[in-house]
Amino acid sequence: MTSKQFCLKSWRISAGVFLAALAVVASTSQAFAQGQPGESKNYNFENVATAGHVRSAGTLAEARNGGNLLDVWRADDTTNQVWLSWNNGTPFTIASTTQTFVSPAVAPVGSSGFMVFHTGTDGNIYRSLVTGNDVFTGWVSVPGNTTNMTVSVAQMGVDSNNIYMVYRGSGSDTQVWGTWMNSQGEWSSPINIAGGLSNVSPAICLNNTGSSLWVVVVGTDNQIWTTSQFLGAPSWPFFTPRGRNVLAANVPPSCAGTAAGTEVMAYVDVNGDPTYGSFDNAGNTVTGWTQDTAGSATIRGVNLSANGNTIYSLFTANCPNGPCDPLKGLNNDSVLWKQVYVAP
Repeated sequence: MTSKQFCLKSWRISAGVFLAALAVVASTSQAFAQGQPGESKNYNFENVATAGHVRSAGTLAEARNGGNLLDVWRADDTTNQVWLSWNNGTPFTIASTTQTFVSPAVAPVGSSGFMVFHTGTDGNIYRSLVTGNDVFTGWVSVPGNTTNMTVSVAQMGVDSNNIYMVYRGSGSDTQVWGTWMNSQGEWSSPINIAGGLSNVSPAICLNNTGSSLWVVVVGTDNQIWTTSQFLGAPSWPFFTPRGRNVLAANVPPSCAGTAAGTEVMAYVDVNGDPTYGSFDNAGNTVTGWTQDTAGSATIRGVNLSANGNTIYSLFTANCPNGPCDPLKGLNNDSVLWKQVYVAP
């Protein structure tokens, strides 16, 4: 209930109760203002050679491997192309005919490569191995898996050639599906993960320290739910609620793991504010849910990216309460990044 809904009788409370209520509000506000450990209060523009500020009609994804960085994003124009940048170099594409209506995804593979994924306009999921600047294989479909939304992918262990992929079914199919690829490029039969249901894309990330995979979903009840599985386990345990009612339920969540074993999760609330929480490998809260300290907003999802014990937040500016400020170089579809978590 909001304060505007209180009637006059609601204010007939003792001074002690009133002050206690104020203390709770102040404590909560302070927690949101402080943010996550090591969180920056400012965002930066994502820049690449020759193109300058990156703009996207989606959310940029990035991964690190072998000392290199690969960015992937959907074009901010009518081509619906998938663009890539190696170490923030000149953007390149894998095929001139590539088209997608949703954001692409990327995960490390092996000790130095990257596997890039996108959902084609035909609903099929495609992958490509990228091993250098403008060095890649052609798109190959992932057989037996279809969706009309973005997918999320994670490497199954440091230097592993195995990739786990999660996605929501197509159209009215709200099931959360999972499948994994072995080192020969063969895919397992897709399974409905722990009976999970969602109206938006799920997220998956690796916990290196705990040797486990974590899946984060926005349930059909608009709450955040998680499950985790030790690598090699035969099944996924039931989902656990994480105590957040996500009103912006059309925006997918995200997660990333630190080298120290903390899982950081993110979602976007009804006001377009990115919100973060951190948990250990047992699912215990490390730092409760906090609102982004930079005061920026988006109507798209947030992608989290890990670099050792540091987690970065990436999102595309879409100012929901009015136009962005062009005097600061900020336009709708500008890709921004910031440090959002450093393991204590």
